[in-house]
Amino acid sequence: MPLFTAAPKTRSQSDIPQSYVRDHLRVLGTFFQLIQANPGEQLLDEFFQRSTYRLQLWVEKIISTSDEGQKPLQDHELPPLDVALALHSLMLSPRRYFEDSVIRFKQLKRVSEYPLSMIVCFVT
Repeated sequence: MPLFTAAPKTRSQSDIPQSYVRDHLRVLGTFFQLIQANPGEQLLDEFFQRSTYRLQLWVEKIISTSDEGQKPLQDHELPPLDVALALHSLMLSPRRYFEDSVIRFKQLKRVSEYPLSMIVCFVT
């Protein structure tokens, strides 16, 4: 008897709206421009260190902890662009994101999904 009887569920191309893909590419392009504005390895390292630190501050100081449940971010809670880049990078690792939301930053539980549509509104 095999260990796994069901194949993992995969998304078909029709599951992801083109507008979502377009918005994601637009935000990634903005991140690329932001990174290109910091030429040199040392400057880039400092940029990422500062972004990571500012992500920690954003989580601790801005994300409301009064409500434990997940809810969309409010406009005034939208992270600055460098923090949005750090958050995007963190969310690319679901296990790390989950661990951080349980151990280090319980406020992250409130951020149920990446605020892509809000960021696109401010980027364009």
